[in-house]
Amino acid sequence: MKKLFWVGLPGLFLFEIANVYFIMPMPGSQQMNSIDAAYFLYKWRWVFRGLFGMMIIIGLFRQGLRIIMSKRSFTIQPLKCCHLLRSHRS
Repeated sequence: MKKLFWVGLPGLFLFEIANVYFIMPMPGSQQMNSIDAAYFLYKWRWVFRGLFGMMIIIGLFRQGLRIIMSKRSFTIQPLKCCHLLRSHRS
């Protein structure tokens, strides 16, 4: 499931870049006929954001990562005690 995370993260990033690039007057963006692509991305923006966001969340959850917040640092460590999750089900 690590693949979902690594597809979702750049997918979300590239979607947001394309969404801004086609709408805002940036070099090169106004010389191409991009109004249809800009409208499509704007109209379906929440679907794309939700899809890529879910890919990121599922990729993190399925990988078994646990986010630990401490006072000094932010670290991600692998969850080593998966048997604890199974014991709560019964």
